[in-house]
Amino acid sequence: MKNLYKILVFNFFVVIFSSSQLSAEITLKPLYEKTGRDLAERMIEVMPSLNALSIGNENAKNIIVEFLDYNCGYCKKIHPELMEVVKNEDVKLYFYQFPILSESSKLYSRTVLAVMVQDHDKGLKAHDLMMSHQGSLNAEKVQTILEDLNIDFDQFAKDMESVDLDEMLAISYYLAKSIQSRGTPAMVINDEIIFGYVPKSRIKGLLR
Repeated sequence: MKNLYKILVFNFFVVIFSSSQLSAEITLKPLYEKTGRDLAERMIEVMPSLNALSIGNENAKNIIVEFLDYNCGYCKKIHPELMEVVKNEDVKLYFYQFPILSESSKLYSRTVLAVMVQDHDKGLKAHDLMMSHQGSLNAEKVQTILEDLNIDFDQFAKDMESVDLDEMLAISYYLAKSIQSRGTPAMVINDEIIFGYVPKSRIKGLLR
């Protein structure tokens, strides 16, 4: 299975997001409801429940939604600080894909989501390893990450072609554009919108 990811890379660039059919009806109504709820809370209600790439206390007082790209240097810079905030504060952190920097960004986002569908913890680990990787990612490096995680490559290949991933990416992209994000990272911290890298102290200052 060592070359499977390279084969999937080739197929990806031949038919990038060729499927336009979403597998479930999505309602954007909660995003625009004037209910007094924080924007971050309304965002996670819009996202299909299958997208569970998140970490932290399920009933936390604070919700952070991060829009990210695995080719984004500032996303990598803020990653350890966000993880430290989750570790030490009452926070639930959601990772939403916003792959806008290159076509490989879309592939890496789809890869992490496919791993997550198979195993949530391995999906989080894949996310962490890709964000923690020094330097640029490529197919060989991602292949090594997947092998180290000991994923089921047969299931992974099927999930990479799943319309569910199209749905997740389409909705997360829409949500990012709804806050007028033009780059990454972008964050919604409770009811506040933050663009670009900010230090950990700024993030903590917006928590309850």
